[in-house]
Amino acid sequence: MILLSVIVHIHNAEPLVESCIDSLLDQDLPGYEVILVDDGSRDRSLALARQYAAAHPGVVRLYSHTPARGAEASFDRGAEKAAGQYILLVDPADTLQPNCLAAMVGVMERDGVNKLRFGAACTPPPQPDTKPGAPDATPQPPKPTLLQRIRNWFKAR
Repeated sequence: MILLSVIVHIHNAEPLVESCIDSLLDQDLPGYEVILVDDGSRDRSLALARQYAAAHPGVVRLYSHTPARGAEASFDRGAEKAAGQYILLVDPADTLQPNCLAAMVGVMERDGVNKLRFGAACTPPPQPDTKPGAPDATPQPPKPTLLQRIRNWFKAR
């Protein structure tokens, strides 16, 4: 039984695809699938996705469509093909920490929820050193959450 379907929308994301998929494959959750949907990429994204699908036939499945139809159409196509009880939408710029999927599904099953929203982990910006003569460290704004990045991506389209 497939517990979780992870859908990755890929469009001209060659520099990001490998780290994203590697992080998805580095999970300890039994019974999950990774559905890659290539959205008419013109770079090597589709070729890389094919390599992963061939190397991990029981876990990674690949679908593609041309011309590009956008992230929403890609996520819809992945959802149509998904066999999991739960679905996670992932952008190729995202990488998941080991055990992330198991923790996510554990929370959903423990609390009986059917939706779980989470964002990227942010660490506090460095604080300026107060020692005399220390270089000035300028605080950086926190990174946007996954949800914020998805919303920004849709707004830019």
